[in-house]
Amino acid sequence: MPAAATTAPPFRWSEYLPWVVAALLLVALDFSSAGRRAVPQPLHADEAVQWSLAKEMSEGVAYSQHDDRFHGPALAVITNAWFRLTGISFTKARPEDLRFIPGAFFLLLGLAPLALATVSRPVRWFTALLVLMTGAGTYFGDYFIQETLLVGGLVWGWLLWESAEGPSRLPLLGAGACFGFALACKVTVVAYLGCFLLAQLALGRHRLTGSRLGWVGLGLLPVWACFQTAGFTDLAGLAAWAAQFQRSFSVAAGGADTLVADRYGAWWTVGGLLVGAWLLRSTLGWRRVSADVVLGAATLCFLFHLALPYKTPWLLFLPTALVLTLVLPVLLSAAGWRALAAAALAATFIDVSWRWGLGVRHTATLPSVVRFAEKVGQAQVAWEAKHGAGSFYVAIKDGHYWPLPYYLRRQNVGFGEFAGDERAPVRLLMRTDASQPKILGYETFPLSLRAGENYWVLVAAELASQYGTDHDR
Repeated sequence: MPAAATTAPPFRWSEYLPWVVAALLLVALDFSSAGRRAVPQPLHADEAVQWSLAKEMSEGVAYSQHDDRFHGPALAVITNAWFRLTGISFTKARPEDLRFIPGAFFLLLGLAPLALATVSRPVRWFTALLVLMTGAGTYFGDYFIQETLLVGGLVWGWLLWESAEGPSRLPLLGAGACFGFALACKVTVVAYLGCFLLAQLALGRHRLTGSRLGWVGLGLLPVWACFQTAGFTDLAGLAAWAAQFQRSFSVAAGGADTLVADRYGAWWTVGGLLVGAWLLRSTLGWRRVSADVVLGAATLCFLFHLALPYKTPWLLFLPTALVLTLVLPVLLSAAGWRALAAAALAATFIDVSWRWGLGVRHTATLPSVVRFAEKVGQAQVAWEAKHGAGSFYVAIKDGHYWPLPYYLRRQNVGFGEFAGDERAPVRLLMRTDASQPKILGYETFPLSLRAGENYWVLVAAELASQYGTDHDR
């Protein structure tokens, strides 16, 4: 008996047209701000820290002994592997080379909505487009920082957790591996996993069993330990994680190095996005949907950071990405005729708020640093033409240094006090007041790295013409 013929469901424009319109609106909004994003951006101060960590680890400095070990090693480990594979050197690495790595994870994050099997296809494609074109609701989706890797790991870990059905334990092992990778990015993931656990207890208790948690833990521990110890070559990295844990929560609670908010625009924006998601959720009545637990976890993560004094925009990446990748697609797919209006409002709100109103780089590297590096390069050429190759060096006596190691990566630079620092062709001293130092044989120029971090640049008199006088104007 021949098999029964099967026919594909008919194509209905009424199903796709609203999402095509919403996607065109999103593309139009994105192109309206494309000119601002086309301007090459210098390496952010926090990106430069990650560059230094990865570079020194590549030179044999153990993560557990590094001054910046309070940032997780996962990004540095992946960067070293990628640079070895491609032959890129840290000295010649451009910002684009560095940002390619989190950019690849951001692409993976943007594809997460496509994995939601219960969501209609046009909604999945629209929300993937929304995530990719708005930087997952942020302006730092491709920064050379751990957050993109962290958020990507948590989003895909949750997808695998939700997809684990039947006897197969592979999705749960995969979820644990993703969570373990995120944990090696930042210790704050402990709090995020706690938020997931609380949301699951409150809104999806039936899926929270000892067996499921055990398989997740079996996937989490070895992956976390592998990245935390740089492939098990630095076992002291496990102890460093414990110190990192203690310090990070002390900072978040208002201890040393706490960064308080100087503006709350980003917090209002993400808070509004969460309120909008809950309002859209309320239109579905009391029936449970798969996005409930994720929306609850995103809200708890947001409230966790809102309650603590430590505030930077990086902290908002996870709750925003969770809403856009895992919550909004489910709610829009179930919202019926309200979907088009909600999609259009979401696209407008997210794109305009972040691209125009909140596209400010906090603790950003100033353009003066880039010009300074160019001037130092010119001074090096002039000096070595007269005194011989390898004779030029820079002495930086004090300060925080964050972006300087990257921007002076092609020069021989000494930090702090060392033999010969007072004879360096270029010297940097912290500028604490308006009194300009007068030192025999040197010309003095001002330099601002970022707000609150200013230097005097002492340039050997014979280099003053090559260095110039307009670098900080």
